[in-house]
Amino acid sequence: MISQRARLPLKVATALCLAIVTALWLGWERPYWAAFAVIVMAATETAGHSLRKGRHRLLGTLFGVVMAIVLAGLFPQQPVLLLLSYTAFAAFCVYHQTHPHHGYVWSISLMVCSLILVMGKLQPDLTFSVAVLRMQETILGVLSFTLVFSVLWPASSRRVLYPTLTQYFTDQHQLLGRAITTLAEQGTLLSPSALSESMKRLTRLDDLLQAADADSYLIHAKRADWQALLTHLNEWAMLCGHLADTLPLLPVLEPDTDTYQLSTQFLMRSEQRAAWAQDLLAHASDPTHTYVGDSPLNTLAALDAAVLESTANKSADSNTHSLQHHAALMQLARLLAKMDVLHGKIVATLQQALDDTASTPRQRRVSSSAQKKARWNLNPENAIHALKISVIIGICTALWIAVPMPGGPMVLLLGAILGSVILSLPFANARSLLITMVGWSVIMLAQYVFIMPLFTEVWQLAAFYFVNTFAIWYIFAQPQQLLMRLLGAQHLVLMTNGAMQLTPRFDIQQALLQLLLIGVSMFVIFLVNHGLFSGQAEHVFIRQLRYFRTGLNARLQRLAKGKAQPLCFMTPVPLRSVAQAEMAFSRVNLAIYPDVEAAQIHTMLAQAYRVCLHYRAFEDSYQAWLAQPAPHKAAPQAIKRITQDALQALAAGLSSPATTTPHLLPDHAQQRLKALTLRLSRCTPDDMLLLSLTPVQAEADYLLLVALQQWIDACQSLYDQQKTCHLTALKQTPFAL
Repeated sequence: MISQRARLPLKVATALCLAIVTALWLGWERPYWAAFAVIVMAATETAGHSLRKGRHRLLGTLFGVVMAIVLAGLFPQQPVLLLLSYTAFAAFCVYHQTHPHHGYVWSISLMVCSLILVMGKLQPDLTFSVAVLRMQETILGVLSFTLVFSVLWPASSRRVLYPTLTQYFTDQHQLLGRAITTLAEQGTLLSPSALSESMKRLTRLDDLLQAADADSYLIHAKRADWQALLTHLNEWAMLCGHLADTLPLLPVLEPDTDTYQLSTQFLMRSEQRAAWAQDLLAHASDPTHTYVGDSPLNTLAALDAAVLESTANKSADSNTHSLQHHAALMQLARLLAKMDVLHGKIVATLQQALDDTASTPRQRRVSSSAQKKARWNLNPENAIHALKISVIIGICTALWIAVPMPGGPMVLLLGAILGSVILSLPFANARSLLITMVGWSVIMLAQYVFIMPLFTEVWQLAAFYFVNTFAIWYIFAQPQQLLMRLLGAQHLVLMTNGAMQLTPRFDIQQALLQLLLIGVSMFVIFLVNHGLFSGQAEHVFIRQLRYFRTGLNARLQRLAKGKAQPLCFMTPVPLRSVAQAEMAFSRVNLAIYPDVEAAQIHTMLAQAYRVCLHYRAFEDSYQAWLAQPAPHKAAPQAIKRITQDALQALAAGLSSPATTTPHLLPDHAQQRLKALTLRLSRCTPDDMLLLSLTPVQAEADYLLLVALQQWIDACQSLYDQQKTCHLTALKQTPFAL
């Protein structure tokens, strides 16, 4: 019985040998290109991931071939224009290679285009011949991998998707159970950090869903339902984020209040639905198992109306709760109402997606305006990577022309390929990669010199690659050892490619020359990556915080103008900047920064997340408030003027972080905002303020000012927190070769 650990190495080794032997049997010159295709596809997690990567590799190869032929054909006698056009194409590919869905297409396009241009010696006729051979080898590698992985222990990504989704609802069920107990015993809900426990699987669910769509007919037939489910889960995560911001502002809920009853029934209904979701997934393969039970959503409207009616009595509520508590109770009622409806949609959509008795018509995806803006938004860090690869190609071209070394064009090829790979790896250590590559090269060259010259038959060559590939994949089987597997297998093929020729050649000088050129290319990449907009984690962390402040300031300026004008495509996205700053800080070596405390940085980043969530809530409230019919009264105009003045003052404070002013918002503006908010919170039917406002308008104005006040408080807390973090110490990073 073959163990589970040995199955994947056995399949990879078989596919690799099949690709090499088939290429030799067909008389093709470079069988190692087919082997490279197998290695890259085998680095994925499931069969669906592999098929998707194989499809992307074919598309990238085709596009790279076309670009190489076009460039060589347009500039056959103009090397300067050819190199400039190639550099621009490389920068475009590197900018897009980190895209979560089709980034691999651009990465392969750059590699194939570079390879064909260099191997074709920048001549159109040779370029076309190399391009045809490259396409043949890539298709052979994809077919070999697909055949072996479809016959030997085939595994669908659907088998990984269902357990992951089950674990998501299991975590949610346990979390809701703890929330019910905490509410009954202490009168409070769970802490905000606990609410995000089940959200960590959303990114993985998105990845697995795309993989399962490639290798599972059941998933592909119900693609629209699965996409709708993923959309609902992301909406649920966003509402949980808003709820996490509301929880610290809540008072202790008394059992005899409508808010307590609503919270309890919401948690119990959600817990029951999570159990139903687990049951549906557990019996997904049983066609006789159907969803049993009616959703209790028909009681939601009455409960929501009762709570809103009780919380709308501001004069009575202000005697028992503070202004902050009252606003939080109103937000809680509305959030629970939205979350209850959405949770019902999640379970209903899951049931429809698992029902394979009827196919769902394919729906055309329509992007929202926010998604369209995000699609065209410039990623500053990706733009830096594009600039770096342009500089790397320029330096390697200068070395090729100025330094008379053997294999000079290979410096350009290796610089472009290795540079794009290293720039795609977050905070990659070029020195560690070089040491690893040299180590694998020594191991493979030793076998190339002492073992491979003894081979006289094709089966011996196949057995050599089978044993080495199996050993690499079996020894380095852990997920975090993926890079070791890739480097080991690629150096196995690269350093011994002379033995795969139709007439085998065992030339150690060529292999050593390749190793030398790799070292030169890595040195150039290291200098550019650390000298030009340094890729070290400390510098990336500081840059992302700067992007966060810039993006937030731009959005403040836009809201202050009171117009729904689109942002500039170069404006950074604050939430993405915070996420990348958090990832960068996790890679910082704090041992060399004694003045920097990790706890303070994590607190600051958590506060930055809260600022983003408060901004989202305020922006929605402000845009809805501006969209209301404007009454010809003085009160709404005064509220609008106060809001815009506060936004402009906040933007001025954020644009000058080095100021010694203790408050982002001036004291007089802060007092005026609080006074107006307090008056609206205690507005009674006989108040003079209602002469210019209806009760509905007064409540809308009140909620707008409360959202603004909460956002200002969050920004002020972040402003105070960053002063104590000693961020300037991170700028003094030691640099060493």
